[in-house]
Amino acid sequence: MRKFLYPMLVLSIANMAFAAEYGGKTPIVSDKLEVDGSRFNIEFVNERGHVCSVQGKMDKNLVWKGEEGCRIRFGFKGDKAEVDADGCKLYCGEGADFPSVYYKLPQICTKSGVKQMEKSFQTALKMGKNSQAIQLKQDYLKQCGEFLNPTETLAAANDAAGVYLKQNDKAACNKVLDAVRDSYEAPILGRDLSDRHNAEIGRAETLKKQCGGQAG
Repeated sequence: MRKFLYPMLVLSIANMAFAAEYGGKTPIVSDKLEVDGSRFNIEFVNERGHVCSVQGKMDKNLVWKGEEGCRIRFGFKGDKAEVDADGCKLYCGEGADFPSVYYKLPQICTKSGVKQMEKSFQTALKMGKNSQAIQLKQDYLKQCGEFLNPTETLAAANDAAGVYLKQNDKAACNKVLDAVRDSYEAPILGRDLSDRHNAEIGRAETLKKQCGGQAG
């Protein structure tokens, strides 16, 4: 596990009366840290679907001690959090390890933010407000792109492309799909994860053909 990259701001529990969600950048599947005062929850899923997961309560020195000598030290500075996990293999599946750097998520990228965005997207579609629906997905991709896994990126782009196609704006449809083509090549190996990813690739290829672009 990498050690802290720079001196972190030392806070006492008394100064940590906050709740925040953090994410790792460019995750293959999932890389999340949730903090609520002294309580925390870390969950990391690697490309095979194997998980590192632990939740607990930090002590006054921002340290949590688990079983078999596991020790996790937290550091917070601005919108950045660092996690130094030592001896914590007990909490991880094969080939998985706790990441060490997280960044505070924009509101739209949090669990509640995504839920609200999806609800607003569906409402806009039902009301025929296609431009509003597209803007919701474009804002989501812009603000959350670096925190999304490849499957999530493709799904959001496909949603936007589908609405562009509905408006018969084939140029915009092709543009949004072309912007996420790098997400096709995700090294996802877990069966269920791979099936979901391939389903989004298939959806993108179908949309691409319908929009008059070149698939494949």
